[in-house]
Amino acid sequence: MADRTDFRASGISPDPAITSLVALAHDRLEHGWQPADLVHVLAGADRDARLAHLAAVIVLDHAHVNDAAHRAPVEWRRQVEALTHDHPRAADALANASVVDVLAALPRGTVDLARSMLRFVQDWPILVDPPSRWPAAGAAPSHTASPPPDGHRLFDRIRALLAKAENTEFPDEAEAFTAKAQHLMSRYAIDAALLRSHTDAPTAVGARRIHVDTPYALEKVQLLCAVAAANRARTLWYEQARTATVVGTQVDLDQIAVLFSSLLVQAVRAMARTDPEGEPTTSFRRGFLLGYADRIGQRLRHADTRATLDVAAAASLAVADVLPAVAATEHAVDTEFARLFPRTRTSSRRSRGAMSGWAAGRTAADSADIA
Repeated sequence: MADRTDFRASGISPDPAITSLVALAHDRLEHGWQPADLVHVLAGADRDARLAHLAAVIVLDHAHVNDAAHRAPVEWRRQVEALTHDHPRAADALANASVVDVLAALPRGTVDLARSMLRFVQDWPILVDPPSRWPAAGAAPSHTASPPPDGHRLFDRIRALLAKAENTEFPDEAEAFTAKAQHLMSRYAIDAALLRSHTDAPTAVGARRIHVDTPYALEKVQLLCAVAAANRARTLWYEQARTATVVGTQVDLDQIAVLFSSLLVQAVRAMARTDPEGEPTTSFRRGFLLGYADRIGQRLRHADTRATLDVAAAASLAVADVLPAVAATEHAVDTEFARLFPRTRTSSRRSRGAMSGWAAGRTAADSADIA
């Protein structure tokens, strides 16, 4: 079923520039882009409020005319719901006017800029079914398998631990909370891998996009890579769009997203209260975030190793008996990553920052709560 673009009657002939813009946006949404991607990319590094509003208007109208609430995959619906919450003006405007009329009220320069941006962006790998693959109205929408009840309870515990980490003023407490969270994440993932190995169940691997805001997006994504690697996931960074794609098991993807978000809050807070001591602020902060990511990666890997030992002990197994199950998960992730991104290469692009910032970032990472 094709995307059902519908320019509702507005009493006048639609502006060709506006109809072209909407058609371009709908085409992106059919070729790998998801609702949040469109808003993030069009808003740009400066997070332009007018462009973000324009994108939200198009996405919310697209959701309406395609009956996304009843037909779209779960992840697509979640993004539309989040955009409705974050952009109430867009939702309110569409309640009283057509998408053409709402966009016509915006400055022409905003419309033209958005149109030129969408002309030169590329298709992205399809991670969730686009509108043409959605079921007919009345049929059950596609969905992503959710974790079992014990997985939900664990995720609630992890969220609670990370909330404590973000809210405490005591670095040692934050460190303990964050370490505990990673330990729980690793134990659950390794237990699940062991169970799959005993039942010959396939490893279900998916992918999720995570948007990274400026400033210091390149440095922030190093933190995401550290979190993903510690949880047996792989990351691809599209710098122009400030967007990362993380490939891993569904449970790992959920946990990586929440841990990265929490650690980024902790890193930015620690960075803000650290004196550059004569270093240029930008260079110091780049170095700080890089040092923070490097040290966090070490700590997360240590927590994962401890979890592996604990799982082996609890199952009365040697560690060598556990490792093949973990390796099977990593192989499944590598296979899916290669399918999605067959022509990727390791980037030679490296950020540089002050060594004093690097050292301060590593010190702050020692105080971060990963539990």
